[in-house]
Amino acid sequence: MTSPVHLDVNDSVSTMSFIMPSSYTMENLPKPNDPNVQLKFTADEFVAVIRFAGYASDKDLKFYSEKLQNLLKENRILSPGNYRFLGYNPSFQFIGRRNEIIVTVDWGVGK
Repeated sequence: MTSPVHLDVNDSVSTMSFIMPSSYTMENLPKPNDPNVQLKFTADEFVAVIRFAGYASDKDLKFYSEKLQNLLKENRILSPGNYRFLGYNPSFQFIGRRNEIIVTVDWGVGK
């Protein structure tokens, strides 16, 4: 499995994504065995990030998403996307855990 694991959670659906190393292309990635697993190319984007440690609870995700949202508003940076969670560590790692909340930003607006 690759790191980080991307979780996009919103009111209607949740998705989990994995980023593949640049040495892979859509042509040489293994084909999924499950029809619910999709291979997608995502375009480059500018994102704002806030980092936090420990095991990420729903309370943490809400707190840090709101904190990032407030920082962006204070700096007049538009964020048209969904807030996403990135987890970097295996579940059995207790110490030194790294988590991030990210959101796509419109870098050209508000400057």
